[in-house]
Amino acid sequence: FGDCEDKSVLTITLLREIGVEAWPVLALTSDDGSVAPEFPAINVFNHAIVAVKAPVAEGPDSPAGIDAGPLGHLIVFDPTSSNTGFGDLPGYLQGTRAVLAHDTHGGMISLPVLPPEASRRESEARVSFPDRGGIDVKTTYRFSGQYAADMRARYESVRGDKRKEEFLTWLSGHFGKGEIRGFEVTGVEVPDQPIVRTIDFWMPLPGKELGALRTMAASLHLFTQVDRLNEMERATPLRIDTGYMESDHTTIEIPSGWKILEPLPSAQASCPAGSYSMKVRREGGTLLVERTLRINAITVPPSEYLPIKKFFDDVIKGDGTGIAMEKAGS
Repeated sequence: FGDCEDKSVLTITLLREIGVEAWPVLALTSDDGSVAPEFPAINVFNHAIVAVKAPVAEGPDSPAGIDAGPLGHLIVFDPTSSNTGFGDLPGYLQGTRAVLAHDTHGGMISLPVLPPEASRRESEARVSFPDRGGIDVKTTYRFSGQYAADMRARYESVRGDKRKEEFLTWLSGHFGKGEIRGFEVTGVEVPDQPIVRTIDFWMPLPGKELGALRTMAASLHLFTQVDRLNEMERATPLRIDTGYMESDHTTIEIPSGWKILEPLPSAQASCPAGSYSMKVRREGGTLLVERTLRINAITVPPSEYLPIKKFFDDVIKGDGTGIAMEKAGS
């Protein structure tokens, strides 16, 4: 236990004991405002982190790296964020100004903004229609970067079978009572590793069955960071702290005796905050649904807010697009 200064000094000391150079960095988290570079007074900063001399193997490719001139390539690390691995950076620090404390080469620096690819959620799912009704779903999620850090924070207080129960409660609350046949989560305890969550479950049809017609949601991702922006206008900037990517590949087995109604759904949207694509295509006896969402870390002034809101509205609308099936011969 300790505050940020304690953990930073301890980290620097331990690194120096094994021959790795590191220096303190004074930072101001984004939720507390920003630093005026003309007057970076000492009492402005509210956080202490560490800049680590990059190992040769890391080179200049680490997402959380900065070029520190004579000091070479440094990797910024927050030892207080126990859910963030080395080479990653919490969203509340990305793009903020800080002070590198070094006798001769210190001064103001800008902390890096990590690309969306550094924080990812990827899923593979297979959907089938059992005789009992509803759908069977087998899905594997892989979380990395700050996406995984958020999952670790959730799982800190939810352990063992409670993780399965939490998902079942969420599933039942959104789609009606479901059943879980298999549930496994790995990688939670190691911040440098991705979290992998595998679930085998049954759920009610996310759509309607009306005699000869059946509809269901085309996009069956059951976890997303997309939020609806309800405000029609803003007086303050909108800040997206952390960029992220979501990539979903879902295979839907077309049930025997049913045919797919054309046209197959698709949706696309883009704006300065990111891009979105959802496409459905037929391949033999299956439908393949591919969904990609890329969100940039960005600060949007109030005057440019409405296009961002429309973009997120379009994403939510696209995710709700349905596939229609009809009994063959009807």
